[in-house]
Amino acid sequence: MQTLYVLLNDMHKQVKRSIARALVLLICVLISPLLTACGTLQNIHVEHTVHTAAPENACAKAYRLAQKRQREIKKNQNNTSLKDFETAAKYWKTVAQQCPGRLSESIVYSTQAQWEMLSKKNSDENSNNVSNKSGNESSENTKTTTAQQMEHDSYANLIEVINHYKNFKWTHQPLAQAAEAEDKLAFILQTLAARKEQNIALEYSDMASTNAQTLMRAAGEGTDLRKKVYDIPQEALESGKTHDSASGKDLPIAAIAYMDCAREELDAFNQVIVIEENKTKSAAKSNNNEAGYEYSAVQANNVFKDAIIKLITSRLLRAYAFGYPADSNLVLKN
Repeated sequence: MQTLYVLLNDMHKQVKRSIARALVLLICVLISPLLTACGTLQNIHVEHTVHTAAPENACAKAYRLAQKRQREIKKNQNNTSLKDFETAAKYWKTVAQQCPGRLSESIVYSTQAQWEMLSKKNSDENSNNVSNKSGNESSENTKTTTAQQMEHDSYANLIEVINHYKNFKWTHQPLAQAAEAEDKLAFILQTLAARKEQNIALEYSDMASTNAQTLMRAAGEGTDLRKKVYDIPQEALESGKTHDSASGKDLPIAAIAYMDCAREELDAFNQVIVIEENKTKSAAKSNNNEAGYEYSAVQANNVFKDAIIKLITSRLLRAYAFGYPADSNLVLKN
């Protein structure tokens, strides 16, 4: 009996020791996350104190970089490289996308940088030509071709965007004003094409007319401002030139027409524009599971804005190609 008692007593002690070890292990397991958590919070706190400055927003950063590059170009006019112009154009385009209040400034500076880049590139390519005349002609033809290609690209892009986001509508007045500007340009180009003016084909009139129609499809409810027929002084048609009040020069009608279109569109899209979604159409597309369809109003607005930037840029480039002075002050002061 005594032996049994001793065995039972030993077993009892072993059980107690096992339970104690188990409790210690359990406590360690339970407090381990707390200790880890304390370490994590401390790390977060340290990181927070190190990075106290608020990050620079996208608009402010883009504008700062663009202004800096613009100053550098102005300071080193005769030594500006192709890369400098290319970077400036890219920075100003970012400003156009990120800063709603700086649309005119950014598009004008970006386009001017593109034009200067193209001019310098052509000048470098033609510097080794035996005949300066042939070199200059080649330069002008290349710039004209590039501007024409930009016009084609912007035209195709605008149609693609509006067709893709056809369940969205934008504020009527700005789009109606831009449509009127394109309609006026279409009429002038049609008239000049009929008179066999150089570098003006009827297709450019058709593209401008389609741009006007496309913009009106994207506009909300309101009055259509297009008149279809506009006044062109007969003496201007006879000479192919007319006086430009902004530059104080007599310039080709086409150059002034493209520049006037650009100015009117810059003025139109500097207004507040609101996007509205047709919920019924969106729901229908969602139910049909149409591939590649985007429902985000923010994305639709960003893509539309990019299309407008390309459109106005093409109008400015065409104006410069037809002989309008590539001076940003002549656009921004109006």
